[in-house]
Amino acid sequence: MSEEAAQKPGWPTCDTDGCRGVRLVDQEKCLAHGDSQAFLAALRPGSDLDLRGVPLGPDLLHQVLTALEPKDQHPILGHAQFDSAEFSGKEVDFNAVEFRGPARFTGARFSGDAWFVSARFRGNARFDQAQFSGFALFDGAQFSGDAWFPGTQFAQARVFGPVLVFSILILDRATFEQDITIEVDGAELSCVGTRFAEAANLQLRRARVVLDAAVFTKPSTVAFAPDLPRRHGQPRLLSLRGVDVAPLTLRELNLAACLFQGAHHLDQLRIEGTRPFADTPGAWRLQLGRWRVPIWRRWSRRQTLAEEHRWRAELSRPRPARWSWIDRPTWHGSTTQTPRWVVERTGQQVQQLGPDRLAVLYRALRKAQEDSKNQPGAADFYYGEMEMRRQDPNTTWSEWVILWLYWLISGYGLRGLRALASLAVVVLGLAMLLHLIGYATHPSPASVWGSVLYAASGTLWIGDDEVRLTGWGKLLLIALRLAGPVLLGLTLLSIRSRVKR
Repeated sequence: MSEEAAQKPGWPTCDTDGCRGVRLVDQEKCLAHGDSQAFLAALRPGSDLDLRGVPLGPDLLHQVLTALEPKDQHPILGHAQFDSAEFSGKEVDFNAVEFRGPARFTGARFSGDAWFVSARFRGNARFDQAQFSGFALFDGAQFSGDAWFPGTQFAQARVFGPVLVFSILILDRATFEQDITIEVDGAELSCVGTRFAEAANLQLRRARVVLDAAVFTKPSTVAFAPDLPRRHGQPRLLSLRGVDVAPLTLRELNLAACLFQGAHHLDQLRIEGTRPFADTPGAWRLQLGRWRVPIWRRWSRRQTLAEEHRWRAELSRPRPARWSWIDRPTWHGSTTQTPRWVVERTGQQVQQLGPDRLAVLYRALRKAQEDSKNQPGAADFYYGEMEMRRQDPNTTWSEWVILWLYWLISGYGLRGLRALASLAVVVLGLAMLLHLIGYATHPSPASVWGSVLYAASGTLWIGDDEVRLTGWGKLLLIALRLAGPVLLGLTLLSIRSRVKR
């Protein structure tokens, strides 16, 4: 196919040289070059418009919209086709216009400012490959159907919104040449491959956002819009795959289902907010009629990545039928699952990561939290990193033993109660051995309780040195004096990691 044939519009064009406008009915010319009086006279509020490729100056557009105005009201359009239309003039005014049918501006060009303030789109709105040379103002616009802006170029736009979208707002591969603030309420926001040449500020309410392969060249922010109470409508970020996140700050977002695999410079990502990630499964609960009584928590409470939830869910065994009276929360529930539309928009399946790659993600995010002085968040990611190293089948046997013991006695230095429990077990166990084989005189000069007190004091190096011990007893005392300070130190370390800022 020749280049000329490929660029030829899919509609009968005006016979004026160089004009691509669609012909009027029973004419050889478009609205801009033909007899427009009959066309305008036939228009009524809610009429369909086909002005594909037509060059529309401000006067002609004003005449069209005036003909579509009910008495003392704003214009009402039916199915509006402005594909490849060329809007000239300093301003293109669609303020408060109501589009009751689909609105198509695919490939349209706006040489001046485009005003869609408080416009209402009842059907799907498509601005694919449109070019806005001036400001594009959509303040207060409402999109009841899908809103498509893939490949659209915004040369001077500084504010996009606030807009209310009930379905999905697609900004895939769009380009914003200037600083931009995008305010979106509701909907699914897809910014796959979107390029932000300057600083970007995405203010969101209730939105579910995908940023795969988006390009941020200057410090940018994706945040919960400040004018909405934080307990309502928190936006969810679903994916950052392929994004260089070094200039990015995420503020008050729900990251429970966010995919980080393939993101670059995760160690420089700034995350602000209270526990934005998903927690480990909650406590097991005994079902007693309407009551659900907590009986046991299997997993230490910590923030976890959606990728770990997916991996652990693959390892989980089916729930035995005989345990149906126990409610056991599982990994990878609804809050961490990736919606199907994310795969459809990005063309990428969600990959199953192994422990080795999960450890890398946790390590990078831990570094980012440490640099942000968020020690509690960093502690959760450190725990996740160590867990993945322990679960990695490629870990050497000797390293696995060390990691397993570190996990068992203190939860990697992050579980103070476990360290204290380990200390109690060590003291009681060695006290019993001391009572049986540790004293040089027989029978034992101390009761069992006395041996426990002697062992406990030995961990703090304040034991009675006049007590005569056997060789085994001296070895047991050495073990107590080594284990005690170590386990107490791990307890203090865990407390510090939770309160340090």
